[in-house]
Amino acid sequence: MAARYRLYELARFAGRTVFFDTNILIYLFWPTGNARCEMDYAKFLSACIKGGIPMALDFLVVSEAANRMLRAEYEKACARMGDLKDKPRFKSFRDSEDGRQAQADIYAVLSKILVRFMVIGKAFSADDIAGFLAVDRLDLVDKAIADICRGNDFVLATHDADFAAVDIDIVSASLAYS
Repeated sequence: MAARYRLYELARFAGRTVFFDTNILIYLFWPTGNARCEMDYAKFLSACIKGGIPMALDFLVVSEAANRMLRAEYEKACARMGDLKDKPRFKSFRDSEDGRQAQADIYAVLSKILVRFMVIGKAFSADDIAGFLAVDRLDLVDKAIADICRGNDFVLATHDADFAAVDIDIVSASLAYS
C-alpha cells in the first residue's frame, strides 16, 4: 500500500528522494494566483533543502513546466486584450517579442533551479510506452512520472489529484490525499 504524506511529515520519509511534479515547480517558481499552494510548497522546498532531502526531476517535468508557464503568459496576454476577436494564436504569441521574452524569463528561472535537483532520466522501451497507452486518469507524462518514481522508490511531490489512486508514495498539500 502506497503511503500518503502531508508536507510537514518529512521525517517520515527521511533518506528517500522526492521527485517534484510539474505543478509543484509551477507553484514554486511561477506566479499562479494560488497564494496558499505557493506558500505551502515554498515552505516544503525550504524544509527539503534544510533537511538535506534529495530532490529530483526529469526532462519531461521541465518541458511540461516550461510549456504550461508559457501558456499561462499567453492567457494573461489574451486577457489584457479584453474582448478582441483577433487575439493571437498561441504560436503567434510564442513567436512575438512578448512571447520570446516570456520564454527567456521561464528558461532563466528553470535553469537556475536545476542546480538544486538531480536530473533523472529514463529511456522508455516500446513495451513501457505501450503500457502507458491505456486510457485512464493519468496522461502519458504522469504515467512516465509514476514509472520513474516506482522504479527508483521516490516519493512524488504533487498537487495533482489524478495521482490519488496510483500505487506510489506521495507527499502533498492537496486534500485529495487525506
